[in-house]
Amino acid sequence: MEQKVIMKESNKCIYLLRDNNISFYLIIPRSKEVNLVLGIFDNIDDNNVINIKNIPDKSIVVPIIDKNILEGAKTGKEECYKYIDNLFSILINTAYKILTYNKIEVNNKIILDYNMKYSSFNNWYIPQYKERIELIDLNLHPDNTIPKPQINDVKESRVLEDTLPDIKAKELNNNDILNNNKYASAGGFISYVLLGVIVAVISLVILYMLI
Repeated sequence: MEQKVIMKESNKCIYLLRDNNISFYLIIPRSKEVNLVLGIFDNIDDNNVINIKNIPDKSIVVPIIDKNILEGAKTGKEECYKYIDNLFSILINTAYKILTYNKIEVNNKIILDYNMKYSSFNNWYIPQYKERIELIDLNLHPDNTIPKPQINDVKESRVLEDTLPDIKAKELNNNDILNNNKYASAGGFISYVLLGVIVAVISLVILYMLI
């Protein structure tokens, strides 16, 4: 598992975690209480992730997603929606454990940052998590220039649980996460990718505390 510090400043740290299955950036503000923010960005890399606006009470999770999946999500391919949905579930759990271990309180409300290019995905994703994930424009995308569409809650809601148990670094092993993954959706993809994330959770927890 590759881990890399992209930036360390007085107001935030940015980390990259990567293995053969999953890659994502985690932006951690210097704050004791945060909301998790899920953000989809095109062509994100080490150079432009540092340009993402810092929001003091928001920890931003930025997955690196294959461009073909992103294009499919823009054009309404449900299999791409489901891929991103499952990926988000993994990242929510991973980020939650990192932050809470480092004594940063994570509020129950999760935010999906509004990106105009993915309006069709937003319309599919948000209604599945009624009162748990909220679509908000945090002004992270300068090209969001048209009004956001109204999202009709027409699907059966997939309500995420409000709390997770306290997790210590020594408890983060495969069985613990697979059995206690309360935020995550069901699906084989989650189990497959989580195996590649476990080392990242432990190592980044230690790294963030030491730096």
